[in-house]
This record gives sequence, structure tokens and C-alpha cells, in this order.
Amino acid sequence: MVDNSEIPLINTLIVGSALTIILTWLNMLGKTSTILLILITGILINLGYWWINVNKESKESGLHIEYTQINQKLGLYLFIISEVLFFITFFWTLLHSALIVNEEVGGEWPPKGIDIIEWYQVPLVNTILLLSSGIAITWVHKGLNIENKTEYNKSMNLTIILGLIFLYVQYTEYIESVNSIADSIYSNTFYLTTGFHGIHVIIGVTLLIVTYIRLVKINYTNTHNMGFTYATVYWHFVDVIWLILIVLVYIWGS
Repeated sequence: MVDNSEIPLINTLIVGSALTIILTWLNMLGKTSTILLILITGILINLGYWWINVNKESKESGLHIEYTQINQKLGLYLFIISEVLFFITFFWTLLHSALIVNEEVGGEWPPKGIDIIEWYQVPLVNTILLLSSGIAITWVHKGLNIENKTEYNKSMNLTIILGLIFLYVQYTEYIESVNSIADSIYSNTFYLTTGFHGIHVIIGVTLLIVTYIRLVKINYTNTHNMGFTYATVYWHFVDVIWLILIVLVYIWGS
């Protein structure tokens, strides 16, 4: 087993403090933004330190034996399940609001006065971008298995670039939209669902960048590449959530 670490506890305390500050910030209209920025910086530094230590455990100390990797996989699957349940709450809210329409939204869905974003416009572009990135990272895995460094470098670069373009396109969609999160339950569920998915894409791109750096430094082999596997599984999770999101939010929900 790996050595005990205080990092998860520290990160939990920082994240809990950050959530408390966010709630206070919303109520005080930005008066605590400096403290929030400090806490977010602390989270990023702590996560970076944590990942470096995990890398050292694996590469230098040789602690990630087969039994440890089994536990790591179990932790990853439990994490993905918790993320799925997280998004189910948003999808459930959307379905409940759309199927049981009340007078507060004008008796129809989407509510009156809401500017609908058609699925075959910007959302379709983003779908193509995200699915293409999923194909690219799958090719990276194939390139890693056949030890073709040139191929997996190109595919990894393409995956990261497509992820960044996705975020930019999503940002332009928000900028050009005339609706705000406070307009109605439709706008509220729309921005929360797509916004949290965007946050997960940011996390995924960050993981891919770290993974790419480790690939370049040859930290992975055909038989020892758990970090790469985690990033790949997480990115495919982001893809699947987006497919469900575009069907429920953009196509059926609109």
C-alpha cells in the first residue's frame, strides 16, 4: 500500500471553505471575491502537489503494484458513478419541469419569451468537436500500445486542441445568448447543466495536458499507464454526458 498522505484532507478542507465562500460571495455581491481567489489558488497548488506525489509514488518508489492499481480503478469507477449521479439531478430537474408544466412558466415548455438555441447550430458543432476528440484520444491509446510516439503525440495534441475549441465555442454561445440564468427554470437548468459540463471539460483538458507532458517524458509504458487510462475514461465520460445533454436539453427540452 502507498504511504498515508495528509493532502486529501487538506484539499477537502480547502474545497469546503471555497464552497462556503462562494455562497457568501453570492449573497454579498462579490465582497469576498479576493478570499475566493486565494482559496481557488490554494486548491490548484494542492492538487498539483498531490499529482506530483502520486507520480513519484508510481515512477520513483514503485508503490503502484497490481493490487494498488486495482484499488485505484475502483476509486475511479466510484468517482465516475458519483459524477453520473451529479448530472442526473440536473436532468431530473429538466424532465420534471418540462413534463409537469405549471402556470409560473406560462403553461408551456419552453416558457414564453425564451430564446431557444437550435440543436443543429452551435450545439451540433460542439458535438462534432467532442466526438472527434474522443476518437482522437482512443487513437492515442492505440498509439501507446504499439509504442508509436509520433502518432500518439499528434493524436494527443489534436484531442487537447479540440477540447479547447469546444470551450471557446461554448463561451461564444453564452455571450451571444439573450437569456440569463435568472430568466426562468428553463434558463436555470440550461446554464447549470451546460455550465457544469463545461467545468468538467476544463478539468478533462487539464488532465489531458498533464497526461501529454507525462507521455512526452515517457512516464508510461504498455503495462504501466494508469494515469493515462484515468484521463481517457474521464474524457469519454465527458463525451457521453454531452450526448445525453444535447438530446435532453437542446433537442427534446427545446
